[in-house]
Amino acid sequence: MLKDTLLKDYQAFIQMREALGYSGVQGTYYLRPFLEFCSDNYPEKPGTTKEMVDAWLLQRPFNTNATKSHVISNFRIFAKFQNAMGKVAYIPDEQYCLKVEKYQPYIFTDNELLILFNAIDSVPQHFEAPNKELIVPVRSFKVLW
Repeated sequence: MLKDTLLKDYQAFIQMREALGYSGVQGTYYLRPFLEFCSDNYPEKPGTTKEMVDAWLLQRPFNTNATKSHVISNFRIFAKFQNAMGKVAYIPDEQYCLKVEKYQPYIFTDNELLILFNAIDSVPQHFEAPNKELIVPVRSFKVLW
């Protein structure tokens, strides 16, 4: 159960989101459970702290890094809202978001392309895929190496 101050802040936050044209609770799925965790485990604290954020994140596993980043983003927005309302709230920084490796494309060598196209040109007939041997091959195209 949310204590009065966090509940009022949460309700004001949802109203602000709606006033700005966002769906009130859409996208804040993890925010209420976090605030309930804070109320249950830190009832004496008036705002949110780094200790609270760390403790909640440790007990709450996420399926993907993207989900965790989304949750941290919601915490950050709510904490900025609380600070703007004159409360003291910890704003999680970038250290909480895991860096996702950018996709590194693989560029085939000429020899690898030759092997690939030869394999494609060698597709045999198969009763479950009629005409596959006519559709898949690339030998009708001129490959310049």
